[in-house]
Amino acid sequence: MRMRCSIFRSRSIRGKLALIIIAAMLPVFPLVMRGALDERRAVMAQAASQALGLAVGLSDQGIAHIESVTKVVWSLWRLSESRGGSVGERQRSLVDAWATSQIDGAFAVVGPDGAVIAATRDLVIGANLSADEGFRRCLALGRDVVTSRSSNPITGEPGIVVWMPISSDDVVRGSAVVVTMYPHWLESVVLAMNIPDGFHLALWDDGGRLLTSYPEEPSDGSLDESKHAGSGLADAVHDAWADEGASTTKGSDGVRRLTAYRRIRDGLGKPVAFLTVGVPVDKIQRASRSTMISQYIVMVITCTIVFAVVWKAADFGIVQPVNGLAAAAGRLSHGDLAARYGGPAVGNELGLLAQAFNHMAEALENGANKLTFLSCHDSLTGLYNRTYLQKRLAEMDSKDSLPMSVVVGDMNGLKLVNDALGHAQGDRLIVKAAEILRSVCRDEDIMVRWGGDEFVIIMPQVDRTSALDRCDRIRAACAQADPDPVPVSIALGVATRMAMSQDVGDVLNSAETRMRRSKFMESNSVRGTLIYSLRKALSESTHETEEHSARLQKLAWELGRAIGLPDDRLDDLALLCVLHDIGKVGIPDDILVKPASLTPPEWEIMRKHPEIGARIVEGSYELAHIADSIRAHHERWDGSGYPKGLAGEAIPMAARILSVIDAYDVMVHERPYKRALAKEEAMQEIQRCAGAQFDPLIAELFLEVMKGLD
Repeated sequence: MRMRCSIFRSRSIRGKLALIIIAAMLPVFPLVMRGALDERRAVMAQAASQALGLAVGLSDQGIAHIESVTKVVWSLWRLSESRGGSVGERQRSLVDAWATSQIDGAFAVVGPDGAVIAATRDLVIGANLSADEGFRRCLALGRDVVTSRSSNPITGEPGIVVWMPISSDDVVRGSAVVVTMYPHWLESVVLAMNIPDGFHLALWDDGGRLLTSYPEEPSDGSLDESKHAGSGLADAVHDAWADEGASTTKGSDGVRRLTAYRRIRDGLGKPVAFLTVGVPVDKIQRASRSTMISQYIVMVITCTIVFAVVWKAADFGIVQPVNGLAAAAGRLSHGDLAARYGGPAVGNELGLLAQAFNHMAEALENGANKLTFLSCHDSLTGLYNRTYLQKRLAEMDSKDSLPMSVVVGDMNGLKLVNDALGHAQGDRLIVKAAEILRSVCRDEDIMVRWGGDEFVIIMPQVDRTSALDRCDRIRAACAQADPDPVPVSIALGVATRMAMSQDVGDVLNSAETRMRRSKFMESNSVRGTLIYSLRKALSESTHETEEHSARLQKLAWELGRAIGLPDDRLDDLALLCVLHDIGKVGIPDDILVKPASLTPPEWEIMRKHPEIGARIVEGSYELAHIADSIRAHHERWDGSGYPKGLAGEAIPMAARILSVIDAYDVMVHERPYKRALAKEEAMQEIQRCAGAQFDPLIAELFLEVMKGLD
């Protein structure tokens, strides 16, 4: 009961589908039941027809046959009598004629007084039957009478007695023919007709009394009609107007039978007896029950197959697609934007729904991916944004990323492009700068657009040397790029995290500081415009060139690394290499380019350029920290230099380093007033002047660095 209720209350599509299929198959059961009932009725009708046919056949072969044979025998008796034969001769002719009838019984002629005139078996000639009820009724009614008695009036044996009145004119009226059929007569007739097993036959007189039956005759030879299986039908047949028919009755033994009856009439058309043929209803229905069971089995098998086929088709075409859609929708609702319908391919409305769902999920995934991309990327350049960088820096705070170099870049002249050409051109310039960064950097490098014109590159497992080389490649790529609308120029600053003790934020700030310092050396920098102009004026009026500054920067970086200077000191040293002679812009050109030796007054003027340069850079906050080094870059280790005559370690280290590398570069490159020395000669001169002009330790390290560069 619980299971049935759960099915009807089921919310699953499989449960509802099962109910629909069962409901669709329910009309089959009444049809099968109706077919079984029709089959049962047909079997009953066939049994009734068969029973009735047996009754007709038995009546025709039984009493009617006896009557016809009796008439023949009687005629032969009359014939022998007319010929005047003796009684013995007539008796013998009677016996012979009866013998030819093959009727298992006795035949006798009874006179009006009841005396037996002649007999065929166990001759009892002269016996008087006037007291016999059958004889008296036969004469009184003038028709055939069938009776049963325990003792045959002729033979004294039990049997069925048929009285037939003789009414011919030449015979004394009142005489009769009596025929006695022995009990096994009915059995012999049944066997001769090959009656199916299970049928019950009975012969009744016209008053409804049982005469004989087969096979229910008691073993003692007595017949108890009240206990006979067909006794319930006897009264109904006796009162029936039809000569034949069939009905279902329940006998005294409690067994229901289908019984057919046939009324037997004599030659005058008067009813003399009736025959019943019955068969148990259970026996009849056994065949129909077997047929019904077979039909039910076939129906169950058919319904099972149909249910399985329909269920499989519906499960594949409806349930699985719906469940697949529901599962995909569930995953989608829980954030799995990659969820798609992957169930069976269907081409109906569910197929359209699945297709629409996949399109919707794809649109949601694309939208989410776009939002995710925009949350971590710059919408203009496609590089990562500042939010993503802050997240990744926390993830990369491990030894596996060391050494980690940070490059901070700032575009030069972007504000001027935006103001002069519009922001669209400025955006094009930013995109071009991003493309250059992508072309130079590795896939594992994190490229970030830090701000409007600022970029940050995180290079895990990259030391400072490689990072600086990467910066040189970026500058070279910018120089080679098509100037559309203006050349790309990026000021770059580098800092490297070498140990976990260094804070990532400090490294980033250091790289940014160096970028801002280097910006003063870029011609496109608004804040470096004055410095650039001064450098350009200096290169035009003297032998100072950008190549000289670049060579000094390279030598300073190699020597500074050998000394062990930190990155910020190396950046200051590179800035000093570019700006150390910036004060010469205040020296007259005739002194700067004079090919001959300077006079003492001219030397006094020339010796002022360190002070002039220091004052120039002191006017800029970003450059003021290198003013002392510019002022002291012509001081000597022994104190004989200018402008202040500083000696030893009182001279800033950057100035002492610059003094060595500047002297070496001047010696190995030709000037208007001197020839170039060979590298070995210049190194010997450096070694000779160590301890006088140069810091001896720095000079020694420089010579070792130069030997390592060979």
